[in-house]
Amino acid sequence: MNIRIPKAVLHGCIFAAGLLPAFCADSAPATAPATVELPKFVVEDTRLLPAPEQWDYLSIPGYEILSSVSRRETKLFVRELDEMQQVLSHIWPSVLKVPTGRPVTVLLCDKVDCFKDYLPAEKKADASALNQVLTYNGVGAALVIDFSKTMLRSSTDDARLTLIQEGGDSISMTDEPRPGELENEPLLAVRDSYLRLLLMKGGASSKGAMPEWMAEGLVQILGAVDFSQKTVEIGRVGSETGPRRTDFNLRLEHRKLLPMEKLLGAKPEEGHLEQTWQAQCYAFVHMCLFGEKLKFRAPLVAFSERSAKEGASEALFRQCFGEGYADMLERVRGYLKNVRHQYNRFDPKGEPVYVKREIPEPQPATAAQVGRLRGEALRIVGEESSGLGFLIAPFQAGERDPELLAAIGLAEFRVGRSERARKFLEAGVKGECKRAEAYLSLAQLRLDGAMLARKNQKPSRRELELVLPLLRQGVQMQPNYPDQVEFLAQLLQGLEGPPERSDFDFLVRAAGPFAMRPALVYQVASVAVAGAFIPEANEWIARGEKLTRDPRGLAHFQKLRAQLAQGQAAKP
Repeated sequence: MNIRIPKAVLHGCIFAAGLLPAFCADSAPATAPATVELPKFVVEDTRLLPAPEQWDYLSIPGYEILSSVSRRETKLFVRELDEMQQVLSHIWPSVLKVPTGRPVTVLLCDKVDCFKDYLPAEKKADASALNQVLTYNGVGAALVIDFSKTMLRSSTDDARLTLIQEGGDSISMTDEPRPGELENEPLLAVRDSYLRLLLMKGGASSKGAMPEWMAEGLVQILGAVDFSQKTVEIGRVGSETGPRRTDFNLRLEHRKLLPMEKLLGAKPEEGHLEQTWQAQCYAFVHMCLFGEKLKFRAPLVAFSERSAKEGASEALFRQCFGEGYADMLERVRGYLKNVRHQYNRFDPKGEPVYVKREIPEPQPATAAQVGRLRGEALRIVGEESSGLGFLIAPFQAGERDPELLAAIGLAEFRVGRSERARKFLEAGVKGECKRAEAYLSLAQLRLDGAMLARKNQKPSRRELELVLPLLRQGVQMQPNYPDQVEFLAQLLQGLEGPPERSDFDFLVRAAGPFAMRPALVYQVASVAVAGAFIPEANEWIARGEKLTRDPRGLAHFQKLRAQLAQGQAAKP
């Protein structure tokens, strides 16, 4: 299994001191043109344009799926994904409410050559060792699965898909087969990867990014969930019939444990050490959450939060747990020999744990859908030029799908070709594309062009009105996209005059999904202070003070409170 999660990259302008710097050399008109004349591409290398391919397309909330495997296999895959989310909604609903940006692009490949296109350069030579790759670049995520070497099928139509994990290890939600399923069936590979994405993203926790070891332990615990349509059990090691091969004590039985400083450090890259690290993260986090009479639950949470900000150290560990690395390692060894633990059982009253909902029938993908999803997946994994080739191929062939035009516009925007980007984005928005990032980027381009025309550093009310409709459309399409909220907040802070009440009310509604993020809470509070909205300013400042533990962050909120008091004192 290969997962790359680079640092989050925010596309668009970067604001400083409340001002909006010009970020492109081209100017955009103050209003959108009635018609849009799209730029032309000059292709000098025919190899840039890939040949048309046969794919199926399926869209469900949170995912866009492009599949070259059979439609039956595609539907079974989607059913597994849907079932996974239903189970998680019972045991950990908050993890599904984490803002995840745009839908995850999922490619189901039936040929290894297709799969290899999405591997990092250092892994392409040995594609046989991997069956999936998940990459998150701060805005979008791409999950690519090689079905050519991972598929197992049962003989019944109701069987779930099964995928073999790297190294032959099988990881399943339950080792107890349900009717019509293979015994000891491995869970779909996407589950572990997607859980890691949710847990490791900055902002997945209100206190900040989660350390790798903590996220890994939680993923392993969630992966061992045992469920039926009536009950869900989480944290249970073994079953009524004996131990399960996925239990951490069996996986670590003949392995040398890693020292705690290595366990809490960077994830090992070597296969054997990586497997030990994964199982030991599972053991340590499980012991703290479900063993030792639950006395380490609070210390675990405190250490996870503080080490994410301060870095893991034995001194910090001792502050939180009351003992050092060596003593804790001995506890883990003892726990492996005698897993005395509690586990949680959920019995939802009046409703089943999961239901087999109707899965839409996959449809033949259009050239625009194939080019857009394959191109954007390549871009997410870092193959920008190859991705552009897939995007422009259907456009050159005459496709004018709004989603494709928006994707091309965003690709042009990222490389700084602002005028070309604006034209494609105008066309995508005019066609009512569903991509919130397109509306935000077009708002940035329109605003920047209007400000350059009059050579002013602060936007006027007229310029604000120019972009507000775009931001409103973007928020309606994707309310959990933080970049557009940050853009609006910083824009309102930098206005020539104070923001109006309607502007602030819109900002508050848009900021709702991110009300636990201290940085965004600070921005909303700043706009409230700038607009002299006294009760709201006090409310958002107080919220920020409760959320912020960092002394420097707390000082910023206290400074805002002083500014608010000074403004009130200055009034006659």
